[in-house]
Amino acid sequence: RYTRYTKDDNGNNDFFRVYNTTVWLVNVGITGWGKRAEINGFEVSDFQNRAIFVLFTVWMNSVVINCRSSNAHHVPDPGNGSKEKLFNNGKSWSGFFTYDHLMKHILTNWAVSNCGGVARGLSPWVEGGDEDTGNSGFVTVPVNGLAPEVQLVSSGMTYDWDSLGGEEFVNESIFFAASGPDGIYSMQYQSNWEDSDGSWTNRVSTTNTSTVMGPARAGNWWHLDSRPGKCEIRDGWKFPQQLCDKDDRHLGSMFTVVMPQINEQGSAVLAMLDPNANARKTRQGSMTHFGLMGDSSVTACTPPQTCGETTARSWDPDLTGPYNHEQYGGWYLAFDQGTPTHLSIQKIQLDDDSTMIQAMALPPGTTSGDVSIYAASRSRTYNFAPATSLAEVRSNIEKYYHDETTNTLYWRVIAGYVNNDGTYGWIDRASQGVVGFSRAGLHVTDTTSKNQL
Repeated sequence: RYTRYTKDDNGNNDFFRVYNTTVWLVNVGITGWGKRAEINGFEVSDFQNRAIFVLFTVWMNSVVINCRSSNAHHVPDPGNGSKEKLFNNGKSWSGFFTYDHLMKHILTNWAVSNCGGVARGLSPWVEGGDEDTGNSGFVTVPVNGLAPEVQLVSSGMTYDWDSLGGEEFVNESIFFAASGPDGIYSMQYQSNWEDSDGSWTNRVSTTNTSTVMGPARAGNWWHLDSRPGKCEIRDGWKFPQQLCDKDDRHLGSMFTVVMPQINEQGSAVLAMLDPNANARKTRQGSMTHFGLMGDSSVTACTPPQTCGETTARSWDPDLTGPYNHEQYGGWYLAFDQGTPTHLSIQKIQLDDDSTMIQAMALPPGTTSGDVSIYAASRSRTYNFAPATSLAEVRSNIEKYYHDETTNTLYWRVIAGYVNNDGTYGWIDRASQGVVGFSRAGLHVTDTTSKNQL
């Protein structure tokens, strides 16, 4: 477990670096809450609970996970306590256990062996073995956590198929699992992963593009393409995922806060409606990609139910998903308690020069004079101008469109910044310290702060 804030000899922020390290017979191979870390050359075998479990900005390169070596069956449990009996319980351990949010993880050149059903000693892989009634997998996602950002990208995965029971390992229940109570909206519907070369999922793209993974329970939210061969669902996993070709799509995230706000977190409004409500368990509304019929029912797809064309979301402010609205499309946001009088879009994680369109319904009778959209950076504001069409909004970063015939408001979101001279545009990432995280040709886009936009 490593230090939280690593500094160099001059007191500047630096990466905590781990090189060429081997561990075995440990509870967790490597873990920590360090702000910045690079792990280059790490081998773990015969761990008790998890091979890797890390938070924040981490590059994990040249990692070897040998879940159970040939010596493992000689290792007795150290005691009779519940935690002391995990090593020989094949239902309990995970290879890579992710966090829920605040990650920028780049995973490259991993080698995996002896992590299948035989290594776990479970039925049906082992005759007479225990039934797999656990909630662990080679990859385990905490679905009871906070809403995620765009935060995981991988390449260069290799598997020792002989020790894993063959290539079917990546389709089996024990490959991908979910941990925690399943009544939380955010991670159930918005967790995501970009497999940049298809090696993590052993999936070959027809267009040599990344594979995007998102929960199958989210319905159409992570269904990037309806053409044959562009998407598939791995429904054999404990936490089924939809896998789609990324092609020209982007992945983005942002806070959508019904004001007023609790410090820099979520909305203060929920506590006004119900002082005892849990933001992650309480539905705020829904999200639907333009072009789908949607479902206006306030009871549609309560987790862990599978959504349809419309995906439910909670009062957790993060909103994460795929987009490319340069020519068509957008995110339609619905609110069960009615249209907010003040909605703040902040902490924005979007690729530079990409197009994100959002829309919501306005109360009947709302006039253009009742609508105001502006950007704010610290104490500086920039007012958007009204447009005469949605097409005009797509091609301008500073306009909105109020369609009074359908009572719909459209606007464009960018990772923007109001400069000292009063101009508005895409944020200068270098000068504002939001450059993102890049290693080995992969990149995780940084998120602006509340004060930046």
